[in-house]
Amino acid sequence: TSLLEIDDVFKFALNLTNQNELDFLQSVSTRHLVEKDPEEAAKSRERGNSSFKAKHYKAAALHYSQGICLAPQSSEQLCLCYANRSAALYHLQSYQECLGDINKALDSDYPTHLSHKLLDRRSLCLSHLAGRENKSGAVGSPASKKNESAAGGDLGFGTCVKVSVEHSAEKGRHLLAGEYVAAGEVILVDRPYSCVLIPGKRGGQGVFGMEQRCCHWCLAETLSPVQCEGCSYSRYCSAACQRAAWEEH
Repeated sequence: TSLLEIDDVFKFALNLTNQNELDFLQSVSTRHLVEKDPEEAAKSRERGNSSFKAKHYKAAALHYSQGICLAPQSSEQLCLCYANRSAALYHLQSYQECLGDINKALDSDYPTHLSHKLLDRRSLCLSHLAGRENKSGAVGSPASKKNESAAGGDLGFGTCVKVSVEHSAEKGRHLLAGEYVAAGEVILVDRPYSCVLIPGKRGGQGVFGMEQRCCHWCLAETLSPVQCEGCSYSRYCSAACQRAAWEEH
């Protein structure tokens, strides 16, 4: 049988798996529950409140993020965690991310008698962002230009237009430049075959390892992850990464 289709590969691998191996995998997975849990979400929010009161705003944001991942969709804990995380992000001067959490909290039926706090915080964020925009001007900062150059502009996975993939008996498959390529210019961006976050590596936030601090799709570090809608484990740096991971897996 030719194993050209992914379903055929899966069925073939499944036939090689015996019941003992399946039982072992089941025993491993039961130690790592990933269901949504409002009670655990509330505990994470309480830990975040303790860190916030101690002015440990990064740790507070991470605790609130854990609460967001644990909270069921459309639950009270979800909107409370969003609101609390917005406060931590405000103190970290992450105003754009703070605005995002404020909007999510308000869209999640945040208690009306407390909404004035979020609206006041939103006004402060907009004021700070307007001040930043006036300082940066219309030209843009040198740092942003440097990052754009390093990333290769709009180049996604693949090669730039200046090169092509060729093949010859002498060289095999190779890249051939069709025009001048400057030193340091990005000509090829290739997606890794696989990537993994190392659970054991801990950061300065104590209980939070790479799995809690990084996007599960692009591996970027974030203090305001977007949670998976189906489980409490996976988290992403943006809705775009969330969608990409969902479509892939």
